[in-house]
Amino acid sequence: MTSTISLFGALHLDPETCLEGGHDASVEDIMALLMDYRYVPSPALLKALYDCTPAQRGNVFTMLKSELRDLLGESFQTLPLYRDFPNHEIVPFELRVVLWIARHLGIDIVEFDRAYYGADPVTGFPDDTFTTDPDLDAAFHVELEDGSVRRDLRFLKLADNDFIRNKVIDIMSNLTPLSSGELEFVEWAISAGYATAEDLQVVKFREKLPLLRGLFSTEDYAAMCNSVTDALRLAVHLTGTTTKKAVTSGYGWSYTPSIPDVAVEPDLSLKTPPRFDLKTSEAKKVVDLVEHILVHGSTDFETDFLRHEEKWKRFAEHVRIRQFTKRAPKTVEALVAVRSGEMQSWEARYEKASLEGKIDLAMKRPGAFIRRLAALHRGVSAAMDRALEDKLLRTCRSVFPQVDVMKLLQLHVHLTRTLGRRQRIHALPDGTLMASEAEVQDMFDIASELEGHLSARLSGILPWAPENEDLKGLFVPAANRTASQSDQRFSRGDRTTLNLTDADTVRAFLHWKERCDVDLSVLSFNASVEQVGSCSYMSLTSPACRHSGDILDGSAGAAEYVDIQVGEARGNGIRYLVLIGNVFSGSSFDHFPCYIGAMIRDGKSGSHLEPSTVETKMSLDSDKRATTAAILDLETGELIYADTHANWRERSNVRTEKAGLKQTLEYIVDYHAYRATFEDVLRFAGTEGGLRATCQDVRDDIDGVLSKLSAA
Repeated sequence: MTSTISLFGALHLDPETCLEGGHDASVEDIMALLMDYRYVPSPALLKALYDCTPAQRGNVFTMLKSELRDLLGESFQTLPLYRDFPNHEIVPFELRVVLWIARHLGIDIVEFDRAYYGADPVTGFPDDTFTTDPDLDAAFHVELEDGSVRRDLRFLKLADNDFIRNKVIDIMSNLTPLSSGELEFVEWAISAGYATAEDLQVVKFREKLPLLRGLFSTEDYAAMCNSVTDALRLAVHLTGTTTKKAVTSGYGWSYTPSIPDVAVEPDLSLKTPPRFDLKTSEAKKVVDLVEHILVHGSTDFETDFLRHEEKWKRFAEHVRIRQFTKRAPKTVEALVAVRSGEMQSWEARYEKASLEGKIDLAMKRPGAFIRRLAALHRGVSAAMDRALEDKLLRTCRSVFPQVDVMKLLQLHVHLTRTLGRRQRIHALPDGTLMASEAEVQDMFDIASELEGHLSARLSGILPWAPENEDLKGLFVPAANRTASQSDQRFSRGDRTTLNLTDADTVRAFLHWKERCDVDLSVLSFNASVEQVGSCSYMSLTSPACRHSGDILDGSAGAAEYVDIQVGEARGNGIRYLVLIGNVFSGSSFDHFPCYIGAMIRDGKSGSHLEPSTVETKMSLDSDKRATTAAILDLETGELIYADTHANWRERSNVRTEKAGLKQTLEYIVDYHAYRATFEDVLRFAGTEGGLRATCQDVRDDIDGVLSKLSAA
């Protein structure tokens, strides 16, 4: 159920969910629960809930409460906080219904009951001295004025069987890699029969394919493969997880934590060398698949083999490939040639060719041509040969129709924005950043040709109007969109409007459960990207920011918070506030549960972690010690999803690593220079006279949009 809520904002009432439980629940009970987490049911979902029996609704209530706690709120209990970080009782359901109706009528009313409690301000641990005292707590009682801002509600839709089937097809049809949440959803939907192999025969899988191997017959799976690289990915997948030795560390005199080793998932991108560990039956499956691909033909399979030459050599040695001579003669012949060095790749021929020969060779491999286009143009420009310039432009015209749209959209950004910069920042596959310097390159003629092709190819495939600058802050997902799981489907660089007022308080939070020290920090920058403040365990207050204090041990569950006063920050010339989580002492984030996010508060009341105020929450699960999670842009009132990681040393902090954090801010704030947005998409794929799309419109149909782009 979590995946349908977080992925699509929809609740699926399947037969298992609707089994009659041990207690009854009313529709009002479920509605009250949803309101605790700032959700309200859509009319279709309300009707479906009314159609359930009370016992079925009781089961839905129980499951929904568990899922929402994991998604937005109290995944695990945390230590109490300081007295001046307040807590309140839940507003009664009847009052919340009135508030909901009033809000839809444009009337803002807020009332809260309050109670306060705290913790030792030095250690952060519970202490009777700092528990609730009504006389002392009265000093923190602040009355709210009418007209305080309430956050917008999230509508929860109904996901019926057709909805599930169509989402599976759309997710599998687009070319973006599967996130763990999407994979869980797809596996569940196929296993439960909501989508079949027949439904998925025409989709493009790429790296998704091995993840679904166990759900299809050998014949169906082989029919879906189109290159021997698909078979290599299957071999890596069948090898399974490997174990990564944890690096233990501690405080010396205090304790040394015992950190378990972690399982490392197979790298289906094939960027890291695999260590094959296949059973004989598994080796036969891979060899049979390669043979099937070679028998049915493949474009330039030599290059496909040699692109991952060392991996294929290692595979051939591991399975003792000559034993399959009778079973798979073409496969054995090809892999023996790879091992002996007799097979010459396309890349080798390309490197030896003249400039004109390189253009001819690249034309035969559209993907390689796109990757090498800037280098080819640089060589042609240096040669100052008009005939070669014309040949390159003609080749572009013939190659562009053969390349998938996602690559062409990214190429368009590269030609029109990235190449115009001398200083560039690049995101590596592991989420870290690297800076480089390159010559500015003008490819206006090719960019113009590409724009004409995209306009002709995509025009009218999406129903919205083609011009919409609001979508400049919504990026087309790429492989890096799911480096960390979040409560909403974000791509790196995405901007979410928070409708902040000067009276609001943004509460950044980080909570974890592990015997280690994890720190939350917020750095402040002005509009010129110069640091003007730092709020962390080293400095509990900075302009407009206040830290709850350092907690050294999260074995019982712990949380740190930073409250940001929006009006005060703006008055101090602060534009950007960067939210950072780092493991000061202990192992990397992938060894324990840890979450970071942001709430929008009134600054005067509210529980320390109140789900109804959470704007976003993400899991820190990278194999690094530091993550820049999000950036708050106070000028635009937007929260920018960053999710970049860094290899900080143990006991590093925001002071020792401030240069890298400044680079991260510059990269994410200027992400438009490196990645395609949905403004770019609608420019080519929009429909004249269509309605203006909002970011939420696109997010609600993101899978369908990406599927249409992949099919174009």
